[in-house]
Amino acid sequence: MVKSTKLTLTIGLVVFFIVAIIGTLLLASSSEDSNGKDVVNKTKTTKVKQESDKVSQDGSIEISMSVKTEKSKSLTSGIEGPDKLATLPASGNDPELGKTIPTIIAQQFNGDSITLGPTGKPYVILFVAHWCPHCQREIPVFVGLNNENKIPKNIEVYAVATSTDKTRPNFPPSKWLEKENWPWKSFADNESSQLGEVLGVSGYPFAIYVNADGSIAARTSGEQTQKIILDNFKIIS
Repeated sequence: MVKSTKLTLTIGLVVFFIVAIIGTLLLASSSEDSNGKDVVNKTKTTKVKQESDKVSQDGSIEISMSVKTEKSKSLTSGIEGPDKLATLPASGNDPELGKTIPTIIAQQFNGDSITLGPTGKPYVILFVAHWCPHCQREIPVFVGLNNENKIPKNIEVYAVATSTDKTRPNFPPSKWLEKENWPWKSFADNESSQLGEVLGVSGYPFAIYVNADGSIAARTSGEQTQKIILDNFKIIS
């Protein structure tokens, strides 16, 4: 009888310990799942916040989330240009004149993709920062020259919003350019201002005048007089 009681107690203890171990394992597994979910949720939240910083309240893309650059070939000579242009020196003596502009791909404010490189048509790329007072004065100059029919109709002027920062004045750039009645297409650089770096931007505003074959005719940094702007348009028209 005593042996039977001891055996029963032993079996009971074994069962108790087995149940306790299984319970501990299940609890640990549940905790891991919960922690895993927390990490995923935090990651998703961070990603949503990062993307919301690049989009204004009306849904406009203020900072490109997709930017690509690559080498281009001249439409006349077939010679391949550099994958990155040298920064324009302060002297203004541009070592990149005549070279083929790299192809760039970015997002317009409405989210559509845009690609620029050798297009078969002359064009201008104008880098501007919404917080830059020089840019705020230069944009109306281009708009005014166009309104006065002094800019050839076959030349497109693309405004590139770069160095965008929602904590700085005159944000968002899409609304600023809309308010200025910018008549041409505009698009956004990415968070690291990659397009500006690839095209050798040295200050704002920064204009690049491109010939129909994709070769660079002129680059200017800072505010320019109407005469300089129109002279550069004549070079590529």
